[in-house]
Amino acid sequence: MADFLDRGQQNPPGQGGLPPASQKALKDATITDTASREAVETQRKKDEFQPRVAAICCNWCTWSSLDEAGVAGHKFPAEVAVIRTLCSARIEPRNVINMFREGLDGVFVGACDKGSCHYLSGTNLAQKELGQLMEVLTSPSIGFKGRLKIGFFVGREGPLFARALTEFVEDVRRVGPSPLNTNPTYRGREAPKPAEVAKPSGKDEKRLVEVEDV
Repeated sequence: MADFLDRGQQNPPGQGGLPPASQKALKDATITDTASREAVETQRKKDEFQPRVAAICCNWCTWSSLDEAGVAGHKFPAEVAVIRTLCSARIEPRNVINMFREGLDGVFVGACDKGSCHYLSGTNLAQKELGQLMEVLTSPSIGFKGRLKIGFFVGREGPLFARALTEFVEDVRRVGPSPLNTNPTYRGREAPKPAEVAKPSGKDEKRLVEVEDV
């Protein structure tokens, strides 16, 4: 019992049975929040525009797909910040707007596949709510098309989830910074002018997962 209690005082905790060399190797291999932020900041310092993207995942099919992607080693861009919610229907449109105002360039919503929602009508309600939001934000003066998308997953589709996020980040990168970004501390340099933003290549590539504008 004493050994179990002493583990809480160790640094890192719970590794009293490992030799010092193994403890150091394990600590060096552990990815901390600081290291993750440093990796993202290093990418942002490059000349290429690095978008900030949020992926809002439902607690069921999408989260299990995210878990599968991590276990199988399917990587997705470091610019993606994952947010977990009980159901995609609980996403408030006003919160999505606030995300863009605080510096996000794109929001990806992961929902259960149509007809497979654990709450029956959650996916349909999410589509309705986000669709109404897009009607407000897709005016030509804002140029918001392509920044808010929804993907449908059946569950434990790690490769498809990673592929969908990667494609979405590349789409947002081509569109450029969000016109709703009012956060002065997000970027240290001026956003590229509309004429300088790279346009999509126009290639009609077949996607592995259904991803659509809401």
